[in-house]
Order: sequence, then C-alpha cells, then structure tokens
Amino acid sequence: MSAVKVTLIVETMRHRVPGGIGVATQALRDGLSEHDDVSVVEYWARGGTGGRSSMLPQPLLYEAWSRFGRPQVGGGDVLHAPMLFGPTADRVPTVLTVHDLAWRDEQDVRSSRSVRLHERMWRRVVASEVTVVTSTEVMAGSLVEAGIPAGRCVVIPLGVSSRDVHEVGETLPSGNPYVLSVSTLEPRKNLAGLLKAFELSGLWNDGYELIIVGPDGWEVDVSALVGSQPREVAQQVRVLGYVSDVDLAELYRGAGVAAYPSFSEGFGLPVLEAMSWGTPVLTSSGGSTAEVAGAAGVLVDPSQPADIAAGLLAAVDPARRKALRAAGLARAAELSWDRHVEQTVDLYRTVGNGR
Repeated sequence: MSAVKVTLIVETMRHRVPGGIGVATQALRDGLSEHDDVSVVEYWARGGTGGRSSMLPQPLLYEAWSRFGRPQVGGGDVLHAPMLFGPTADRVPTVLTVHDLAWRDEQDVRSSRSVRLHERMWRRVVASEVTVVTSTEVMAGSLVEAGIPAGRCVVIPLGVSSRDVHEVGETLPSGNPYVLSVSTLEPRKNLAGLLKAFELSGLWNDGYELIIVGPDGWEVDVSALVGSQPREVAQQVRVLGYVSDVDLAELYRGAGVAAYPSFSEGFGLPVLEAMSWGTPVLTSSGGSTAEVAGAAGVLVDPSQPADIAAGLLAAVDPARRKALRAAGLARAAELSWDRHVEQTVDLYRTVGNGR
C-alpha cells in the first residue's frame, strides 16, 4: 500500500493559548510521524519553522480563509486543518476538525471581531464540501443541528497516552488532600461555580485544598474570584497557573478528585487525562464530557453549585473511590492517541481515494 501524502496545518500549536486543540494537534502530528505509510508536510502561518509557511501572518491567514476559502495550501492526497480555520476551496480533498462551537456560546464575552470571524468561517465550512471531524457524538449532533450534513460529519475521539494508563501506581503521594481543576481560565469552565461548590462541600474544613491549574484565557480574574470567597475558604485555594507536563501528571495522580464542571466542551481532555491516572472525575452531565467519562465519572448539573458540592463529596468517599478508579482506568484504556491516529489515517485514505 502506497503512503498517503498529507498536508497538516499545525498553526494551532502556536496559538497564544493552545489549550486542548493545540494538544490534540501535536499528538496527531507526533503519531503520524511514526506511520511508515503516511507522509506529512506541516503547514504554518508566516514565521513557522519546518515544512511550509504562508506569506500571511496568522490573523490575516485566518481572515483570508474565512472570507475566500483560500489561499490554497494542499498538495499530495489530503489536506487536514485540525481546527475550524482552514481553506475550504483547496485543490485536494480536505478534512477539517471542529472541536466545539464555543464562540456561539460565548458571544457575550468574546470580542465582536472574533465572533464575526468564527461565524463567517463556519458559514463557509457549511457551504463547502469538506469532511468535518469532531470528537464526540454529542458534538456531532450539535454540528449537524448547526448546518453540517450528517454524511459529511465523522466522529474520531481524542485520546491519552496508552503508556500513561498502564504505568499508574497503586498508592497515592502523601500530603494534604486536594480537589484539582485543570483548564484554560475562561468563563465556560465554570470556575466560579466550582469555588462556590468547594465552599458548600465543607471539604476545606477537612483539610482539602482546591488547586487550580491552567493558563490564563480571557474574561476570568481568578484572583478576584478567589478573593471573593470567605477568608477560611480562600486560604485553602492555590492557583498554580501553567505547569509542566511532568508536574501536571503528578498533580493528577495525587488528587482526591479532578473537577471539570464546564458549561460547554467539545471533548474535555482533562477528564480523560485524570482517569488515565486512576483519579476520580467529576464533570457535567448531558454534554460531551459526560460522553467521555461514561459510567466512570460523577456527573453533576454545572449550573447548580450544591449539586457540584454533593458530587465532590461522593467522589472523595473512600467507599466509592476504588470503583471510580477502576472504571476510569478502563475507560481511559479505550481512548488512546494511537487509536485516534489510526482512525484519522483511515479517514485520509477514504477521502483521498483515487488520487
């Protein structure tokens, strides 16, 4: 079988806040590099290193794609833009990944320019013939409702390193117990609701800390949010900001529960990452993160801090923790980056058939 030749747009890895999309792009790029039957050319906006680069800087490149569907960047058999922005009028079959519709949920906190740019790009994607990939059945349903024909929408779940799942120890690090929150700091992550739930749970009075990890995003003043809590609660909250992958792994492994009561997600990588370390997970019911967690998570109503608080107490209960740990490890083993890459390569061969 001949190698499939792919042009992969990797610009998300240079976003100011790469978040889960940047992580997913890097995992795909790294996985494809290990495939002997795939040949990848990376494509960047101006200033990128390696592969090919546009003459346009990132803002103008995204603007051009949203307005004209060009410039064309493809070559070989398939072009893949693992984000919303990409050419929709290229000379080769095109795959475009839409992780979420967050810009529609956050119009009151995003700039008007950002909303217009995303909406214009979305209309172009709907009207095009590109194959659209997303990572959950829940999000696929949302994309179809928003205008993507069902026959053009393909679900390929994101993943976690299979190595991580199998290297989890049986004991946890010693030290104070804590609730762990991992996310880019933005309104839909519901940090305010989690802080209120932490207060209502009373875990702070039992020695638990709430540890908040993640890069600054937008429209969230975490210091102000923590400062608005009762003094005795705020003293039990630590904000670490961005941490290295090594430190993050240790934080996952040592947490009493990983809490992710987000209002809106396309997938929710921290849910899967936490389960891969045997850590009980609390997340929102009814959405994509509930699909990712399956029966391995404690599901709550993110709009109700009292429900989140009850979920925190359930997740740290010793009688339930063992079952949550086993179920989480089993669920994480089902969703690996290796599987994600294999399914993506299969899609490349399908859409590039005949070239």
